[in-house]
Amino acid sequence: MSHNIRPKANQYLAVNDYSYNPTASDQRLAIRETRSFSTFASLGQPSLKGHGTLEGWEPAFGTGNETRVFVIGSDEEGLHSLRDESSDIGRQRLEERCAFINSPEVVKELQF
Repeated sequence: MSHNIRPKANQYLAVNDYSYNPTASDQRLAIRETRSFSTFASLGQPSLKGHGTLEGWEPAFGTGNETRVFVIGSDEEGLHSLRDESSDIGRQRLEERCAFINSPEVVKELQF
């Protein structure tokens, strides 16, 4: 089965019975993402000024014990600390909510 992965704006496409109708903004984002992934694969960095990549994508682990997440395709696109409660990422309390993954109970259950 062949699928058109770059439909024109407002072109309807069904993939595995799910409708897909990307906007022009969706297509621009997809291009920036693809360029970022290929730039990372070739140069080891996902952001490269002037090359249409996602801007400001830096390592997730900053100074000290800070973990950061790069948000893609939202009003808050960019790098955010998990502990920065002024951002959506910080307000979601991901660090706290996902701590169970490394808990002794889960590690034991997964047989690591």
